Amino acid sequence: MLTTVTSSTPPSPVRAAFFGASLPRRGDQVDGDRARGRASEREVVAPAASAMASASSEFATSGGEHSDAPSSPRVQQSAGLLIVIDGPAGAGKSTVAQRVAEHYGVPLLDTGAIYRTVALVARRVGVAWDDEAALARLVGAFPIEFKPALVAGERPRVFYDGEEVSREIRTPEISDGASRVSAVPAVRAGLLAIQRALGARSCVAEGRDMGTIVFPDAIHKFFLTASLDARARRRHEELTQKGRDVDFERVRLEVAERDERDTQRATAPLARAPDAVLVDSSELPIDEVVRRIIETVERRRGAG
Repeated sequence: MLTTVTSSTPPSPVRAAFFGASLPRRGDQVDGDRARGRASEREVVAPAASAMASASSEFATSGGEHSDAPSSPRVQQSAGLLIVIDGPAGAGKSTVAQRVAEHYGVPLLDTGAIYRTVALVARRVGVAWDDEAALARLVGAFPIEFKPALVAGERPRVFYDGEEVSREIRTPEISDGASRVSAVPAVRAGLLAIQRALGARSCVAEGRDMGTIVFPDAIHKFFLTASLDARARRRHEELTQKGRDVDFERVRLEVAERDERDTQRATAPLARAPDAVLVDSSELPIDEVVRRIIETVERRRGAG
């Protein structure tokens, strides 16, 4: 079931659901047991409406740049196990985040899928990826839903307004569009409340600004990176396995251009949070990266 939450700028409803849990409507009364989220079917309780207002204010007053003390509401660790993994394209964070989420039996919050869906829907309705006003209206009413994968080890399925778009959002064109729409301040501000509300329960969240903007108070933060050549090689192999005839140097150039857009954008640029653990996966197999992250999390949980 999808319920609605209304932002401070009526009448646009923001809708999202996460593995059977949905955002509450403004004014809903939720009892204590449900607020603690004891079962996955119960509602996620997060101040999404006020977060949306604060998110808009945060980006407006800061010019979209991260400050050490953002004024917007933050998801506290007491809500459950929250692990955030940031990093550039091709570092392996999606695969690693999926494996870590499976280890702990918690959902994966794939924020990249949210931006990919924005790019896909914008393309479908004829909205340019740099049209900030139109994109702001688009994300003002954004019925996105995540459901568990049908096959173990695969990414969660993504639905927009009831239609599964899991495959459509994974094309190179939409990947490029996701990078472009994610640089638009109104898009990032509009989706901030959705991401924070979804992260109010236990999850592994992966993206590019999870530790700096979305969940700055998360205890378990990681920044996963790799050399440009290593990331380009992985991307080239991925495309080749899908039957696409692509030139390695072209792929390397596209990855470098993506890096520049992500790190140089004025709004929530890709950056390592000061307290994030750096993991370089250039020469490491996925299993070793996952092992190091889990060991770090367990060590911190034990110390706490």
